[in-house]
Amino acid sequence: MNQFTVIEDKNNRQPDIVALVNGLPLGVFESKNLADEDTMIKDAFSQFLKYEKDFPSLSPFNEVLVISDGLESRIGTLTSGREWFMPW
Repeated sequence: MNQFTVIEDKNNRQPDIVALVNGLPLGVFESKNLADEDTMIKDAFSQFLKYEKDFPSLSPFNEVLVISDGLESRIGTLTSGREWFMPW
């Protein structure tokens, strides 16, 4: 399986889904495990905040961010607060 790996400084992560257009990461999707009863959609949003902090070069091109807890999905942008992520 091929996965898109982001490496910056000493950080190394593999976002769930990265939509690349001409090599630019225009969309990033973060899904949490439905089988884990303790996970919530806010955990997926928190993961984006970590990506933004740890991988600043991933963020400038993002046009759309999608968060999901397996039951609910929401769409927003990098500058959107969690309350502005709308159902998708």
